[in-house]
Amino acid sequence: MEDRIEDGFMSVFPSFQLQDSECDLLLDGILHVLDQAGLLIQDMDLLQELSRRGAKIEQGSERAWLPQDLLHEVIGEQKDHNESIFCPTRQNPIPSTPSIGVSIAQFFYDLDRVGARSPNREDFLHTLRFQDVYHPQHGASHALLLRDVPPRLETIEAVSLILRHAQHPGFSYVHYGEQVPFLAEIGELWFDDRKRFLNSGIFASTPLRFDRRACGVLKSLVKEGIHPGIGSMVISGASAPITPAGAVVVGAAEILAGWVLLHILEVPPPYHGGIASGSMNMKTGSVSFGSVESMLQDLMVRNLFQKRLGGHVGISGGANYTDAKHPGLQAAYERCMEAHWICMETGTIPPVGSGLLDSGKTLSLEQFLLDDEVCRMHSRIAQGVPVSEETLALEEIFQIGPGLSGNHMETDHTLKHCRESWDPLLLDNISCSIGKNTLGDENILRKAHRMVQEVVARYRPPDLDHTKVQELDRILFHARQTLS
Repeated sequence: MEDRIEDGFMSVFPSFQLQDSECDLLLDGILHVLDQAGLLIQDMDLLQELSRRGAKIEQGSERAWLPQDLLHEVIGEQKDHNESIFCPTRQNPIPSTPSIGVSIAQFFYDLDRVGARSPNREDFLHTLRFQDVYHPQHGASHALLLRDVPPRLETIEAVSLILRHAQHPGFSYVHYGEQVPFLAEIGELWFDDRKRFLNSGIFASTPLRFDRRACGVLKSLVKEGIHPGIGSMVISGASAPITPAGAVVVGAAEILAGWVLLHILEVPPPYHGGIASGSMNMKTGSVSFGSVESMLQDLMVRNLFQKRLGGHVGISGGANYTDAKHPGLQAAYERCMEAHWICMETGTIPPVGSGLLDSGKTLSLEQFLLDDEVCRMHSRIAQGVPVSEETLALEEIFQIGPGLSGNHMETDHTLKHCRESWDPLLLDNISCSIGKNTLGDENILRKAHRMVQEVVARYRPPDLDHTKVQELDRILFHARQTLS
């Protein structure tokens, strides 16, 4: 498999496999952007520390220009820990099952109304119950926005609901530094682990800006011993040049600048990062995070960090983003293509989707089941075909011969192995549909909708420790008083 990946895929699809001369040109551009164009950092402590490390600072505009010797120092330390988040896993290429994660959707897809709408608390609980039953190994996580809660309080309220309603609590995502002390206290109360709910990546406010919120989250997490990854969602044609190479320069510069901030906060390497770029359609003005250009940009950034900047940068979200507004064919197609390209670049098949639509803004439980179906198909293919005397079944082939007096449906061998074939739960693999009322995607989606209802019907609430619940109420009351 290693030879096939390195000599086959990479030679046939060289577009995101950067040549040495291209890497040199891109790296030189990144270094010059950071020391000549500079960036915005809305935090006085970080600016002062950068100044102490030789950066040019303009405090009135909160601008910083990073010297190349500081940049090379960070790159050199990172190279000492050179490996990739998405390094090829030749020994275990089986993709993990998808999960409804913490890419918190702003809208909930209502199949009965055939469209996305603002979620309410019952949608949030409905999603929790589904997660708790369908994939307890991943846990029920903060996947849907609570729109009736103030933003600075929202993550804490979401964690409170998760702990009260899920037998298998998952994770949350920190959005404000002020949330960190309360989430740490809840994690210590419930799991004796202050870091339990302190998951977060620090994304630059592209182009080349780390605003007050991002800096606050960064400093608060580092104080708790968390080493957050640095991400970029640069958009070619909007926050970066329209050319993919220009977008690569801006996106990579944002990640490297974030690593410099970790460095001056004395966070030890290796540092991690993620790229989830987009592109603007100049005919419509719309932004896509699942376009051909966005995938090329992501793959190029990942490849550049692997070759020149010490690795540890993956494609944030993996095969997750789609421009589709409704569950169905377009979403499945775009996710499969993203997984295909990521696999060719990395040697690892990523999970295919997590139920998100419309560039991550909408959550559809029906789409999640379709994503899971595709991922299980990929897993089955990745397992390969066992070849042995048993699976060759020569005796059965001799017995049936040309099939004049029998067929292989009648053999003991078929009875023994018949359940080993992959059987889709949702996709229609019946060869003949004459006389059936088949409606293509709509029929599959209705089947998925019924399956969601059946999963939620199996939900059972957890047995709670009332002493812990009372203490959780105290923490929540304090958070409401402080953050509302």
